[in-house]
Amino acid sequence: VNVFFVLSGLTVAASLARCRNSLDFIIARALRIFPGLIVCTIVIVASGLLLAECGVANYLKDARVLEYMVKTISLSTGAAELPGLFRHNPYPSVVNGSLWTLKFEFLCYLLLALMGSMRLLTPGMMAKLLPIGFVAAAAFLAYRHGGQPDQIEQFARFWLSFSFGVALFLFRDRIVLSWGVAVGLWAAMWFVLGTGLERTVAPIAIGYLAVVLGTVRLRWLRHATNKLDLSYGVYIYSWPISQAVLTAWPDVGTANLICLSALLAMGIAALSWRLVEKLSLNARKQVYDLVTVPLLQIRLSR
Repeated sequence: VNVFFVLSGLTVAASLARCRNSLDFIIARALRIFPGLIVCTIVIVASGLLLAECGVANYLKDARVLEYMVKTISLSTGAAELPGLFRHNPYPSVVNGSLWTLKFEFLCYLLLALMGSMRLLTPGMMAKLLPIGFVAAAAFLAYRHGGQPDQIEQFARFWLSFSFGVALFLFRDRIVLSWGVAVGLWAAMWFVLGTGLERTVAPIAIGYLAVVLGTVRLRWLRHATNKLDLSYGVYIYSWPISQAVLTAWPDVGTANLICLSALLAMGIAALSWRLVEKLSLNARKQVYDLVTVPLLQIRLSR
């Protein structure tokens, strides 16, 4: 999850730099998250008609179906339940647990957009703000070390990871990517494991290594991923697919579960990219015009 937020900060900061303004950026981020999530939610609810143990009639009239859709699409939780679904699995009744980080992700987008609108995302300003933010987050996480992380602690960790990714983009001409530094950061991470500094050092060490690995030249892989982005589809479909496999095949075994779930998730993610996510992103200009033209007309009328 730390790597996810570091890479998200890096790529999303690059996206903001290409956008016309913060509104354009928010529209782009919303189109990246919500259309795919809405379709995924509908697919899962429809699948419940086949998988739920309570019967079709009881399933359809249960208030938890609508509650699941509202909670999932609003990003309020990833632990919403559907009636009669996955009750006997190792994680009983958790339909799509992976989604719990999405609300933090979108909140990071909003904060980044706010910083961009305030013209704070310049190397000069960030050279002052980032150290303050890192020290504050590190002190807070160290102080809260040892207990069960709450929502505030999770956001502090994720914002630290995300802002580190933003820094990697803003200072890309100055930051040296080397295996030696990566090994040194990993050594530091292992040294602080189990201490109050772990949740500060780990995102930096793991995120930096991920970026260094990204410099490895695998042209065939880069060519494939530039055409077909499976990342989000795999993220939103993998958990319910694993739960469905366990329901249909309780004795599947760990290795078979991982392989079968991965293959199914990548196949469905490819469909999600082609039929939903890519089309949504291509509609970005039209959505931006749809939002801004009425605003401009109201402003001119005044």
